[in-house]
Amino acid sequence: DWTYTYYVARIYNELGDNERFDRYAKAVEDKLQEMISSGRTESSDASTNPYVVLSEIYGMRKDYAKAIDMLNTLAVQYPNTPWIKNQIDTYDKLKKGGTGTDSAKIQ
Repeated sequence: DWTYTYYVARIYNELGDNERFDRYAKAVEDKLQEMISSGRTESSDASTNPYVVLSEIYGMRKDYAKAIDMLNTLAVQYPNTPWIKNQIDTYDKLKKGGTGTDSAKIQ
């Protein structure tokens, strides 16, 4: 299950082991891109939505532009969802060199 691979990637990110984080995150990214390409984006739990997880992976990589792109796509599907706007604002601040709250977790 890709979710466990994602959890392991997050642990390595927290430990600062970028090499292992990148390896696990890449596997998850590939799987999620495959899911998106095949139209499997609905999830009963927001924490397993491919766009949410990809935005978190990109955020951990400090690739804030890609994280924002994923969240903007999600915002079209779920308009007027405050935590999506908050995440976009956080990543936008980080992209501009500011500080943001650690929002790797869905609020």
